[in-house]
Amino acid sequence: MKLNYAFTILLTFSLFTTLLAQDYDFGDVSEEELLEKEHPIYKDADAAILYRSYNTYFTYTTNEGFLVNTEVHERIKIYNPDGYKYATKSVSLYEQDSKYKDDLRSLKAYTFNLENGNISKDKLSKDGVFKEEQSKYRTLTKFTMPNLKEGCVIEYKYLLKTPFVSNLDEFRFQEQIPINTVSSKFRSPEYYGFNMHQKGLSQISIENEVKSRTIIYKPQNSQSRKIVDRVVIHDKSPKTRKLTFSENIINMSGSQIPAIKEELYTNNIDNYSNAIKFELAYINFPGSTYKNYSNSWDDVAKSIFDQPQFGDELKKSNYFNNDLSRLISSQQSEIEKTVAIYEFVKQKMNWNGYVGIATDDGVRSAYKNNVGNITEINLILTAMLREAGLNTNPVLLSTKNHGIPIFPTRNGFNYVISSVTIDGGLVLLDASKKYGEINLLEEELLNWNGRLITEDGRSKWVNLLPNKQAEQNTMLSVTIDNDLNTNAKVINKLTGHKSYAFKKKYANVAKVSQLEMFENQFKNIQVSNLEVQNLDKLYQPISFNYDVSYSNALDIIDSKIYVTPLLHLGTYENPFVPETRQYPVDFVYPLKTRVIASIKIPDGYTVETIPETLNIAIPKNQGSFQYLVNVSGNNIQVSSQLSISTHIIASNYYKELKAFYDMVINKQLEKIVLVKS
Repeated sequence: MKLNYAFTILLTFSLFTTLLAQDYDFGDVSEEELLEKEHPIYKDADAAILYRSYNTYFTYTTNEGFLVNTEVHERIKIYNPDGYKYATKSVSLYEQDSKYKDDLRSLKAYTFNLENGNISKDKLSKDGVFKEEQSKYRTLTKFTMPNLKEGCVIEYKYLLKTPFVSNLDEFRFQEQIPINTVSSKFRSPEYYGFNMHQKGLSQISIENEVKSRTIIYKPQNSQSRKIVDRVVIHDKSPKTRKLTFSENIINMSGSQIPAIKEELYTNNIDNYSNAIKFELAYINFPGSTYKNYSNSWDDVAKSIFDQPQFGDELKKSNYFNNDLSRLISSQQSEIEKTVAIYEFVKQKMNWNGYVGIATDDGVRSAYKNNVGNITEINLILTAMLREAGLNTNPVLLSTKNHGIPIFPTRNGFNYVISSVTIDGGLVLLDASKKYGEINLLEEELLNWNGRLITEDGRSKWVNLLPNKQAEQNTMLSVTIDNDLNTNAKVINKLTGHKSYAFKKKYANVAKVSQLEMFENQFKNIQVSNLEVQNLDKLYQPISFNYDVSYSNALDIIDSKIYVTPLLHLGTYENPFVPETRQYPVDFVYPLKTRVIASIKIPDGYTVETIPETLNIAIPKNQGSFQYLVNVSGNNIQVSSQLSISTHIIASNYYKELKAFYDMVINKQLEKIVLVKS
């Protein structure tokens, strides 16, 4: 056994050494790479990144000053059709204006296949590259590789040039497929200071060095336009000059980095993947003023508030005054005014799908045309509430797919909502969602904390997470006739985010389709007489009733009837299957599910056994479960209540959480046994 272990270590070390020593010249794909049927270590991988490199460096041009260049090179092995999705790549590009923008250049990409013993390659054509507009200032350039087959290898490289020194893309060292080798370099002139922020658990080797570098340049007599976060050398002499400076170099490398595995009830798995972000800390060029970029969150919030596309737009009000006077003329209390204005803006404005922390066309234009981006809509809401005399302020936040801000940076936020303080409590509002309610935000927005900005530019963190449980309360009335057919009537009431989710799902669906969609949630049942109340009414809980007929609901053995008490409404599968877990369990919001069932005992039968009472809890009062079965006359009453009192449970409580759900499931699977009397 020791010999086998030693052999495994030796084999793994040999593999690592081979990978690190291998050259990855672009286009030089080997027959061995194409013949590989599965990953040598991670056997279940659908694809693997054989090689990834980033090479970031600064160049200097007369008119633009220092620009940041990043060369990206990647080679990917596709093992099976499930890996084809990794053959589509996207690059996000920002454009402030026609001259001040990101520039994607020198894109080359090929798909390599082994055909009849020969290596063939298919070049990415122009038809395989397309653009997708994300906002007024941001475009996604996508490309999809041609001629994908099992076992193929794809390879691409490109150069990204950007003037935006303070907003550099992160270096990614972990994905949802393994990475065999990653080798990256970040080089910056001494005039730029960067802070390096790393996240994730995988080990990355990081080495620093300093070298001298000389550039040839022609000085610029005058600066033609304002260039932000840039160093431009000014000199009255038209002669070509040399500039020698120190260059800070950071080398980063890693090998055999495992895939980051998606786990159920995880917020955004990318929050936990290994990556390095370079944040501009200062610019210090000889003869120029030292400029500090090491911001606090207060600095970040104020810089956003002070930009014309935010703070100046928030101050505008005369475009809505007539509508506002009409809205609040009959409203007395703060909450009445808030609801009236909020509902008006929700119905008037239509979201164009663009997120961000700045207006595009401005609030006046958006209001006039009834359409705007997320900032325009919620600044209109904030301005109207403020004009009505309410204590209201905008709140910056990051959506879940944008990640959780790790360090102070403007790029950490990508969304704006509004807030109002009423009777000492803070309520949150997003007027872009037609089914939204006060203090009921979209799940995508429930991402830890937001940054509230006051009129004088001060800011503070506010909790975005609801503290009230979303509930589903169900009454189940079950009858078993003399032929042992089982039917039931079900009455449900949903509150909070459970009600909101139901409205979003079913509000615009025809009744026939509603019934079909609903029935598809369950197995071996037939649903009829579905009735839904308050589907189109805000601030009212959803109520829905239906009848259900069961097939195979009872087990009959030796003239005994075995009944699963909660029938189709029980929890019968544990969502937490793995024995261990790396990441916190995110339930999004606190929740409570309660079922009260009444089962009529069929004629000629009596109860032989019923499940015992169970009352359990997750440590630290994070959740609880109560289960009780009683017999009264010819009826059996069952009460089941599952409660999760927090939105998130740390991974160090995973063992207890898994055991908790095992006990819930085992209890709900216990049978009531009926015997002939």
